[in-house]
Amino acid sequence: FMLIFVHFGWGKPVEINPTNFNRKRSMSAQEAIVAFAGPLMNILIAIVLTIVLYTIGKFAPFHKGHEYLIETALKDVDDFYVVIYDTPQFDIDIDTKEKWVKEKFPGVKVIKAFDSPKQYGLDNESVNIQMKYLENEIKGIPVTHFYSSEEYGKCVADYLHIQNVVVDEERKKYNICASNIRKDAEKYKDFLDTNVYNDIKKDDKIM
Repeated sequence: FMLIFVHFGWGKPVEINPTNFNRKRSMSAQEAIVAFAGPLMNILIAIVLTIVLYTIGKFAPFHKGHEYLIETALKDVDDFYVVIYDTPQFDIDIDTKEKWVKEKFPGVKVIKAFDSPKQYGLDNESVNIQMKYLENEIKGIPVTHFYSSEEYGKCVADYLHIQNVVVDEERKKYNICASNIRKDAEKYKDFLDTNVYNDIKKDDKIM
């Protein structure tokens, strides 16, 4: 409507001075180069300014705290990756965890991480082991920010030379952790999406 009646949104031609062209090349070829330069610059700017965020987690189970973190990241982002760690020790298969995440956030991109290192901690050795594994899992993805509510977020960001974004580290929004849910899912069911709770109850997982 606006385009038809008031021409709002119509591109205004950029004036050029043909006297600046190279006489050794044809006028039409140089005009084509000028015409192509604008869209090409737009593409290059878009590539440079693209924000790619990601987070990692066991999501055993996927709870309201995880949801809040992802919701926060999705407010201003181009791409968001969720790296889901396989956790056979908790009797929750990785496909179920992917389903929980995608049901809530269908637009996120999930990376399934199998056979992750079992050595955890913030000491240099543990961090290096975990980071080498993680770096391989996201290989080829130009991530720019790491989102988490955990202390290890700084280690991840520093190792990958990206920006660390901390979300609700003090658990003021949702004072919950997955380990408490694993101990007593019934007690903390208000921190679980209905589908997550039903899946846990149906399959008698971590209860």
